[in-house]
Amino acid sequence: MEIGIKFQIPNKWGNLIEDILCGIELTEYIWKISEDEVYIEDNTENYGFLFPQNEDIFRGEEFIKIISFPSYYTVSANIQAYINKDNIFDIKTYYDFKESNCQIIILIVDNIFVSIYVKTNKILERIKANALLKKYEQIEYIMYDNDKMILN
Repeated sequence: MEIGIKFQIPNKWGNLIEDILCGIELTEYIWKISEDEVYIEDNTENYGFLFPQNEDIFRGEEFIKIISFPSYYTVSANIQAYINKDNIFDIKTYYDFKESNCQIIILIVDNIFVSIYVKTNKILERIKANALLKKYEQIEYIMYDNDKMILN
């Protein structure tokens, strides 16, 4: 049984989170940013963070505005999409994810490695189509029997 998808993204500036999630109704979710090291560059060549550092929960419209920033550099991220604000917590295992109202978890590690866990096949196939369209590398499904998510 497919529980997610993994692939490699280019190690470059862009709006890769928006590209990965293109075509998914992002306004339906409450977004929690558990960890992030995503940088933006302003006009003075100073670097800041894409996600406000004093907040970690965003409504869908606000999340879309943030990830639509023209260009950012993603080092790492743990982004979770919930149906509502009830029971939002730090998910550490696949069991936690399965039992929660979280619908999507996006993990980006070391600039290029992306793992995405989902609860619906429709979202899984949309993310796969986006990955193929963007020509991401090493695209493969995460199967329940070969990858138990454990977050540190």
